[in-house]
Parts: sequence; C-alpha cells; structure tokens
Amino acid sequence: MVSISIFSFILVAYLILYPNNLGTKFALHDFLVASTFIAVCLFGAIASVYPKTCGKIFSWKLIKTTNNLHSTKSNFKSHHYPCKSFLNHILKVGKNYLCATCTGLLIGAIFGITGTIVYFYGNFQINGILFLVPFGIIFLSYGLFQSLIPKMEVPLARLFAGILLVLGSYIMLISLDIAGSSTFISLFFIVISIFWVYTKIHLSQREHRKICLNCSKKLCNCSEKITYY
Repeated sequence: MVSISIFSFILVAYLILYPNNLGTKFALHDFLVASTFIAVCLFGAIASVYPKTCGKIFSWKLIKTTNNLHSTKSNFKSHHYPCKSFLNHILKVGKNYLCATCTGLLIGAIFGITGTIVYFYGNFQINGILFLVPFGIIFLSYGLFQSLIPKMEVPLARLFAGILLVLGSYIMLISLDIAGSSTFISLFFIVISIFWVYTKIHLSQREHRKICLNCSKKLCNCSEKITYY
C-alpha cells in the first residue's frame, strides 16, 4: 500500500511536468472536478467530526470499559481512549480532547473546499506550476508518512499531518488543471487522493495496534479484538 502511494506520487508529478496527450476537457470540467473534490472534502470533514459514527459504519470497533485509564468523559471528543499510551494522539483544546489527526483533516478540508471554490469559480489565475509541485509532494509525503518519521509523534505533528495531507492533494489537483489535464485524469486523481487517505488510515491502524499490543494494561483486552483509527 505504501509502495503504491509512492508510485502514484511519481505518476501524478509526471503527468503535471510532462502534460503531453492529457486528453480533452468536458464542457462541464470545472463543475465536475470542483464538485467531486468538494464532496470528498465534505465527507472527510464529517468523518473527522464524527469519527465514532463513521467507525460504526466502517466497522472500526471501539471497546467500552470501566477501566479509569480508558473511561470516556463528556468532553472527550476523540475516538482515542484517554489512555497514557495515546497521549501523543490527543489534542487538548480548552476543556475538550480531540483527535489531533482528525482535527487536522477537518482544518485541511475547510482550506481545500475554500481553495477549490476560489480557483474554479473565482477566476483565480496561477502562472507556472513548477514551484507548486514540490510543495504538493512534500505536503503529501509528510501527511501520509508522518507516523513513520522518528520523533514526529507529538499532537501538533499529527495535526499538521492532517492539514498538509489535504492541502497537498489540493495543490496537486490545481497543478494538474493548470497543466491542462483532461476531466478523466483530474477525476482519476481525486480517486487516487482517496486512496492516500485510506493509506493514512491503514498506517494509523497499524500504529494503534502496535501500541495496544505493547501495552501492559490488560483490562481492556483491546489488542485481541479492536481495530483503531
């Protein structure tokens, strides 16, 4: 999955930098591409605000326990347990406890929706794309693989990973459009960006399972039957 994501980075960068034979645009190109990307961002924003509800839909199970380390409070908005092992995954905002990555994805989705409306409907012109592509690749790489980078596990690092994952996708989308990509390629890129989010979820699940398996607390029994995100 990681190797496919890396290959897709290279493929998208190639299509942007060498835009020969990218096909033609449909008459409703701007509407189709913009509305599809906005819809994906909206779904991501909803999922980040209601991760437990989406967890039920996609069978991401969370165990209930009376253990004090894992008890749920009314101001605990994160889908992570208030457990010491997950402190680096939790962002405290006022009296509320939020998932750092989900909060970043929400902020990124807001920026992505705003930027898409401005670019496709606001006659916003950008001359040149060479300076955009490196930023897009760097943002996407950090957003996807932040959890694999040593000493980058604090809540703020996870917050920015969520933000930059969406911003990187947005930058690459408009770079493709500036390069003159066809409607099909632009929509195909959005599908790829959804796969990147899925890769992020997969890496997070793997990290969470590792934390639980190495945890000395046995009361919640989570390492045997719980999948986290």
